Order: sequence, then structure tokens, then C-alpha cells
Amino acid sequence: MTTRDAILWNIKCLRFESHNHAIGPIDSIMEVLHTTIKGKLMDTLERFYIYKVTHENIQINDKNTSKPNAIFDTIIREEAIRQLTNQ
Repeated sequence: MTTRDAILWNIKCLRFESHNHAIGPIDSIMEVLHTTIKGKLMDTLERFYIYKVTHENIQINDKNTSKPNAIFDTIIREEAIRQLTNQ
């Protein structure tokens, strides 16, 4: 297998390719969600966003096992209601 063939084979097998996630420079495909110092707040925000994308089924990497979380579910539901009422 040539280097070119290996690259093409890897591109076809990448999980994010089949889900149509953006590919490009990080500045144009990513956005800063929050800025904070390291600590419990950052850990909680990270867990929340992992939980959210896992339940929306748009997580790029292997799905982490996420336990039901009533607080995160309430936040997600309230976000959706706020978005509807702000239109």
C-alpha cells in the first residue's frame, strides 16, 4: 500500500468523516464555549458539554458512558425553551 493509498483509506475510515463534521483550521471550525480557571467549575462545564453532545448523538470520538444526570437534563431543556422564546 502506498502512502497515498494509506491516507485515502484512513480518510474513508474516520468516524467524523461519515458524520459530516467540519474539517479545517481550528480557528474557523471551533468556538470557545467558556473561559475559566482550572478547577471544579471547569471540570463541571466539561462534563456538561460531553453529556450534551453524547445525548445529541454528535460526539466525534468513542462515546463515554454517561450516567443519567437530572441537573444537566434540566439545563438542556431550559436552554431549548429559552431559544424558542427569544426568537
